[in-house]
Amino acid sequence: MTNSERVQLLYNKHYSWLKAVCFNFTQSNAESEDLLQEVFLQLLEMKNLEKIIYDNNDLNLFYIFKIIKSKFLNNEKTKKKLVILEVNESIYENTESSEYSYEGDENTEKLLQLVNEVLDNELHWFDSKLIKTYIDEEHSIQSLHECTNISRNTIFNSLTKSKKYIKQKANEKGLYNKTR
Repeated sequence: MTNSERVQLLYNKHYSWLKAVCFNFTQSNAESEDLLQEVFLQLLEMKNLEKIIYDNNDLNLFYIFKIIKSKFLNNEKTKKKLVILEVNESIYENTESSEYSYEGDENTEKLLQLVNEVLDNELHWFDSKLIKTYIDEEHSIQSLHECTNISRNTIFNSLTKSKKYIKQKANEKGLYNKTR
């Protein structure tokens, strides 16, 4: 027997039971029909249905139940992942067009230059290396502890001290605004 003949036999013998199982999962006639069609398609696409056949040439209904359940759960997971975002023109009406601030960009460049100078010339090499690693490699205190075996307290104290020193230097130069 071919796969299509076996699926046809399954349909003829057990359609009402399969439909009821699908309905129990979906609670909707239309969705239960769709789910059952997906199951039939999967059975048709299987290479060898001999693995799930009983001695009386009937397909294993428990295996088919498991297919139905699996398809239903996969469909539900997909529905939860799908986020439909409605785009309204009103979103754009209230937005202000902000112009590029050359002054802000210049201030940021100066601040970045100051931070690099402080890290390279004024901080202890340990503190400088630690904060650079923390920032450049996007570590948390815990992950930095795990990578370096330096205690979390030492890392925390070094980072806090370094940040405070950099802020103080930026304040002295008038580059740091406390509202940030």
